[in-house]
Amino acid sequence: PSHASLQNFALTLQKGIEEYTYILSGDLSKKEINATLEKIKRGGHAFVLLGTPHFLSIIDAGFGTIILENEATPHYKTKERPYFDIAMFAQFLSDEAEIRLILADSLLSVKTLYLKEKNLYLPIAPLKYRLLKENSTRVVDMRKLKGNQVDSVFSQALIDQISNALSEKERLYLFVLRKGASPTTVCADCGHELACKDCAAPLVLYHPPVYLCHRCFKRYPADTRCGSCRSWRLNPIGIGIEKVEGILRKRFPEASIYKIESGIVTTDKKAKDIMTKFMESRSSILLGTELGLNYLNQKVPYAAVVSLDGLFALPDYSISEKIFSILLRLSHKAEKSFLIQTRKPDEKIFDYFTRGNLLDFYRAEIENRKKFNYPPVKILIKIS
Repeated sequence: PSHASLQNFALTLQKGIEEYTYILSGDLSKKEINATLEKIKRGGHAFVLLGTPHFLSIIDAGFGTIILENEATPHYKTKERPYFDIAMFAQFLSDEAEIRLILADSLLSVKTLYLKEKNLYLPIAPLKYRLLKENSTRVVDMRKLKGNQVDSVFSQALIDQISNALSEKERLYLFVLRKGASPTTVCADCGHELACKDCAAPLVLYHPPVYLCHRCFKRYPADTRCGSCRSWRLNPIGIGIEKVEGILRKRFPEASIYKIESGIVTTDKKAKDIMTKFMESRSSILLGTELGLNYLNQKVPYAAVVSLDGLFALPDYSISEKIFSILLRLSHKAEKSFLIQTRKPDEKIFDYFTRGNLLDFYRAEIENRKKFNYPPVKILIKIS
């Protein structure tokens, strides 16, 4: 689904068949793309083509199989107009060209599992509905913590985990949901949320103080006032990656701290350089949003979720599926210990995850969707 994940697959899949493996992605020049396509046309031997989604357009009846890797990820759906579901296009393409389509993921989407139950999809191998735990997983209830800023961001359990990692000269990955210092700013007088004047997206506070819109990338000065009542009393709320970084640098000055998030990592090369430095360092901490997971292609001894609860508030019928997927990807990266901080420990999703119970998670999710006629039980059509 992304250039970063494509590179990770290439490292493994190319071994021994480099001569017959081709890669197509958006970072290639037009000349390089044309040269690769010419090699494919010449044929003469079976080959493997690794490509990002928009290169599905070159697929024709000459191909034998399409494999949609990480099929459950939401990244196959475009976020801007024209809205497009690449996974659905791959299904239509395979039907029209009579090409076998394989959907693959460590946790298949609820839609795929539902269609498999309806015998519309056939498994090519027995499906696994239980996770094999390779690390110690723990959920920490953040509701029990009170006190200063450090206490509201880091539990004692996470502080201990960081201390252990640094004393062992090991690496630690910390997942933070939001970019910036504070993902939301609210007016203390009227309660209005600070938003971009051009596109109405929420403004994210960064340090040194500046507000940034992540939709149109417009910047606003630190003295920006409330757009509703013009008050200057603005309260930044929420946990952003910059706030976490600031606390870490004060609490653990001896640690090497790196950060990957779209606000500062603007190129693939920059992300790879940061990841290389992190993996070559000892007593190091990598802070990352979802973007960081795409570049973390090696396991680390410790991983933890600093903040994730903001996802529960999103009006998305598939949000539980997204949360479970993030937790699963993070857990796969942690060799020794995986810690999850949350103020919603009673959510059933954490129980399913810590017990490795994929089947019960799927059953609960599909029953909820049947109850409200959500996809894949029904098809939703928006007319605007």
